[in-house]
Amino acid sequence: MILFLSICSLTKSTAGDTQYLKEASIISKLPPELAKRLLARRNEVRRLVRESGEIEWQGVPLSQLEFNQKLTAGPDFGGRRTANFLPAVERYEGRFYQALGLDRKKKLAESKHNVLLLSGLYGLLRPLEPIQLYSCPLKHQVADLWIDDDLLTDLLCEYIRARRIAKVIDLTAMDAYRRLIDWERVAESETEVLHVVDAMAAGDYALTPFGRLLGTELLRLTEDELIALEPGSRLGTTIFQSAGAEQRGLPSEFDTTPPRPAEELADGLRGGIWEGAKSSRLDADAGSLWHFATTRQFERDLRRRQDIYSRVLVAANEICRDPLTPRSKIVKPLPNFHLPGAWRYRIGDFRLIYVPDSKNHKVIFERIGPRNDVYRQ
Repeated sequence: MILFLSICSLTKSTAGDTQYLKEASIISKLPPELAKRLLARRNEVRRLVRESGEIEWQGVPLSQLEFNQKLTAGPDFGGRRTANFLPAVERYEGRFYQALGLDRKKKLAESKHNVLLLSGLYGLLRPLEPIQLYSCPLKHQVADLWIDDDLLTDLLCEYIRARRIAKVIDLTAMDAYRRLIDWERVAESETEVLHVVDAMAAGDYALTPFGRLLGTELLRLTEDELIALEPGSRLGTTIFQSAGAEQRGLPSEFDTTPPRPAEELADGLRGGIWEGAKSSRLDADAGSLWHFATTRQFERDLRRRQDIYSRVLVAANEICRDPLTPRSKIVKPLPNFHLPGAWRYRIGDFRLIYVPDSKNHKVIFERIGPRNDVYRQ
């Protein structure tokens, strides 16, 4: 009844053999239609990694890496070709897996709890699932392929339904991976979700205490003990938070080396508004600013419009100073829009749609896009 969710790792073992155990894969546990969708999407990402010269890692196109060139359509992608495989929990050697310990495969194999992993290439997989050697950082081009139709959320919800999962404990640590899932939909399945944060570490640095926590404590707890964990519960330096806790800031972690405007947008909004600090970009007292939240659709729109990040930063800061005052042709309410209480901010040929929540002194950024598209429901 318990499901732990974590992520892959950049550091990987180069070992492997040609044995592929289909029964260890998540494909064997899915309905045929969902399995077909997952395999098709894995192949899209595989082709992107193998053929596209646009995605780089430390200045080197992913398509030029020898092991990516060898990525083949094996059974892990719905094909029949031979490849070298290794269980995911052994292939991955990053912080989380090092902290799990050298006996991590044995721990997970013997545990009665469920564990799933998010991966840029494979999407969603089981820890003992055989995978090939690859490099696929979660750049925005990769994230977009997984997010567009919420396939990963569909997979997770089906797994929860089929296994009758009562509680999901999210150990993803990094917002880039956490945002691949629509957690509101997961919560609608009447499954409790707890996101884990660490008081001493953030981002990928939190993966070390999360791996240690899973390996030494969580896997050893009974279902009743895990069910009893509530929002606000603590184990050492880790804190369990409700799924209703808002995601703060914008998704800068989707690209390890984002363009400078993306950094300014995330830093300007998160630093100047959420943390209550005086931002160098803001004239107003930070205490007078409205808080903000973003919808998944806004984040999808924004990732596709990196060329206007800096202009969105200016607009968002102005909106969070004063979202309820019309300003010439730039800011005005949308009384006939399908979202009650919606306003729009004009950014050249683009429109930023937002909804002010006066009661909570918060602005919800809903959409950003070309004028002809953004007003569509």
